[in-house]
Amino acid sequence: MANFCKVIWRVAGRMARVITLKQEEIYEHLQNIRAVFSLDEELTLLAFSLLHRYLRSMSSNLVLKSDAEYMYVFLVCVSLAQKALLDEGDAAASNLARSLGLECAKLAANQ
Repeated sequence: MANFCKVIWRVAGRMARVITLKQEEIYEHLQNIRAVFSLDEELTLLAFSLLHRYLRSMSSNLVLKSDAEYMYVFLVCVSLAQKALLDEGDAAASNLARSLGLECAKLAANQ
């Protein structure tokens, strides 16, 4: 299980830096993260979007060398995402999902 988590963090970091995968691959990977860490779907989407934006904006100043560093940054993003969802509700996660090109049935049903 530990090796599986390391692979997830490596791929998440690469995906967040530059999203070049197909929509289905991104969605599948986010579902894996959600399942492994027992996170809510909206929370996972929002946290991943925050991670993506943070890594892109800090690309010249930030070097993450280990899975533990990716995990720390991602957990900070999860905390920020949780705060945003508590403050703004499902609309924030839905808008971020659309900006990533992800159309989730659960998010659409919550509209």
